[in-house]
Amino acid sequence: MDIRRLRLWESRNATVLSNDLIRVLLEDQGGMVLELSAITPQGGRLNAHLIPHYRGTGTSVFSDENAEYWKNSPYLYQKSGSYFSFPNYGPAYESDQGTQEQSGFTASSYWMVERYGTDPEFGGVWLMSMVRNRKAHWTVRKIDMLLPNQPVHYSALFITNNAQEDLIANTTWNNELGSPFLESGCVLNASADLWATGRDDQLIGASSRLVAEVQFDDWKKAPLKSGGTVDLTEVPPPIGKTDFISG
Repeated sequence: MDIRRLRLWESRNATVLSNDLIRVLLEDQGGMVLELSAITPQGGRLNAHLIPHYRGTGTSVFSDENAEYWKNSPYLYQKSGSYFSFPNYGPAYESDQGTQEQSGFTASSYWMVERYGTDPEFGGVWLMSMVRNRKAHWTVRKIDMLLPNQPVHYSALFITNNAQEDLIANTTWNNELGSPFLESGCVLNASADLWATGRDDQLIGASSRLVAEVQFDDWKKAPLKSGGTVDLTEVPPPIGKTDFISG
């Protein structure tokens, strides 16, 4: 078991947690989980998380001479692997609570590391970090943990609304996997008991083959617009469609 802080480049810092099975690398910028990796039988290391080719490596998109390439978006500049979106998910938009950033404030902001260490009882390593929206008066704290002999990255999130008004929000955990994961024939699994499709216009530019705004309890039998059902537990080859469901 090991946990340590390291500098990626310039002022971009991260925390690496590892046990005898997996290694996790969490960047402070956006709380991005850049790496969830394991050693292969051949002795190499395979990272399950996507590192996009367009990911920036500078201090900030606003100080990058090519900022227009990322459309001045901190989210696109630092996007990678898996990350937490709050208080919204998807494209930026204007709301009664002000401008909502693309994929949420949490994915574009700096997560402050409060403390980290080793658990004396279970031997796990843990990291506690926090992001605060001073204007909207809410705080998100996150605990990331690895336990001995378990190939699992555990995360727990605590959201506190310090405003006088109720907070209307969405919470989303995004997982973006890299090759060879999610290749044709890969099998998906999840613990939800009920699934739902969104509106046809929920994702800009996306074309869904599923019936819009319906619920179903077996994602091996998702309803198709063309009639019949489709098994969503097996990744298909490229079909030019986007299957977006929540559960």
